[in-house]
Amino acid sequence: MTPAASNDYLTLQSKLRATARSLQKWSDRWIGNVKLQIAIAIEVIKQLDIAMEARTLSDAERDLRKCLKRKLLGLSSLERTIARQRSRMLQLREGDGNTRLFHQQASHRQRKNVLRMVKYNDQLYSGQDEVASAVDAYFGAAFRSACPCGFALNLEELGLPRLNLAHLERPFMEEEVEGVIKSMPRDKAPGPDGFTGRFYATCWSIIKEDFMRAMGCFYNGDMRGLAAINKSLVSLLPKKDGALEDRWLDGSRIQEVAPLLYSLVPKRIRDSRLVAPAVENGSWALDVGPGIGPAVLHEFFLVWQLVSAWEPMVDVPDRVVWSWEATG
Repeated sequence: MTPAASNDYLTLQSKLRATARSLQKWSDRWIGNVKLQIAIAIEVIKQLDIAMEARTLSDAERDLRKCLKRKLLGLSSLERTIARQRSRMLQLREGDGNTRLFHQQASHRQRKNVLRMVKYNDQLYSGQDEVASAVDAYFGAAFRSACPCGFALNLEELGLPRLNLAHLERPFMEEEVEGVIKSMPRDKAPGPDGFTGRFYATCWSIIKEDFMRAMGCFYNGDMRGLAAINKSLVSLLPKKDGALEDRWLDGSRIQEVAPLLYSLVPKRIRDSRLVAPAVENGSWALDVGPGIGPAVLHEFFLVWQLVSAWEPMVDVPDRVVWSWEATG
């Protein structure tokens, strides 16, 4: 039992944290290290297979081998489920879970991406503290309060139809909140609180009272403690020189310069190929699949000339760029 905090936001946050800790303890006790268990099971099965080539296994050894194979299937399925929940790839075809790209996406948070230098207001900042200060200053300026506007629209003169929108100001109903929660993606990667949509949908009958009290505070304009549950993550990633997707050939992508050649490159290579290893010794040419015709051959030589003339920009610092596009 978790004691109630000073307000409803903190109460919900403390209960969610206590639930996460309890689930972690339960997982450590009853599930343990899945990868280690898989490795042990594979090794024991391997030794039994080696022994079976030289002699007949005893009944106990055969039963152990069958049991380990059943458990290995279950552990492999569990490992795949964990990887899917860690991944942010929402569109997965059957079989994609065994590709290198999928596992790179699923474990990308375990790799440390470091910004060693950023440029802000024409000044370079290096070191963790300076980079953090520059980023904080940039986003603080980008999200500051809007400047007073000297003009206003007279909506009365436009003659727009009047609609009764009183229903938008009514308190949150339990039914509509439950509908929104149960319409969330179930197996999407967890948010900052560590829980997936499946947790909220499955445990709604347990958490709804605390949840609705927090929603009531929000409706009444009481924002004290809201920061405890209303969190967001801002991730700054170093430049990734995608060989087939980025504009590194005179400001153009490969698919814009050579669309036919681009179509012959398998999708898994397009998503993972980097510029540095691609241009080294012309190894990008090995990525092109079969089916090269005269038109493709023309594009091939064009790309070869562009790549041969391309020079990498060494020691160019990263910079924060904030821009709006037509697509939003």
